[in-house]
Amino acid sequence: MFDRALEELLVTGGGSSSRRWITLIKASPQANSLKKLPDTELASVFDEMGRALSRWLSGDSGKNELGYFFAQVGKEYSLQGVPLSEMSLALALARKATVRSLVEEGLFDNANALYALLDASERVADFYALGNYYMTKGFLETTMERITAETSMDKSTLIKFFRDDLFYKD
Repeated sequence: MFDRALEELLVTGGGSSSRRWITLIKASPQANSLKKLPDTELASVFDEMGRALSRWLSGDSGKNELGYFFAQVGKEYSLQGVPLSEMSLALALARKATVRSLVEEGLFDNANALYALLDASERVADFYALGNYYMTKGFLETTMERITAETSMDKSTLIKFFRDDLFYKD
């Protein structure tokens, strides 16, 4: 029952969480590139993350699907020139906005619900931590591809500095 209420909050009631996230981004002095993005784009990204989080929490998706989703986000915003530090900050702020929404929506009216809140908070944190990991992978993979395409730097030289086998899969 709690998972259903949580999913409803994230997917259909995500507008308030989305607005909270955008407000946190706009208030952050470190999010200069993200502040320049239209609110509609930020809201769309948050809604997509909410749907991915809902699938993650319900067990309808695994690490591969989650990894693909966040890697694509990393690649897209790497190409747009958004710094990786801002993207990591955005995920931390998304986690904060999501947990605050969970607490403020009053889904927790007894001791069992409080335990559910703690469990949900931990699962939300896991989701965003894995998201950050895969987003970073996608961002760096695209960055490396751009470096080799736009400069004369050999890929083997880059491999010396970016030692991660996930970047070099064919």
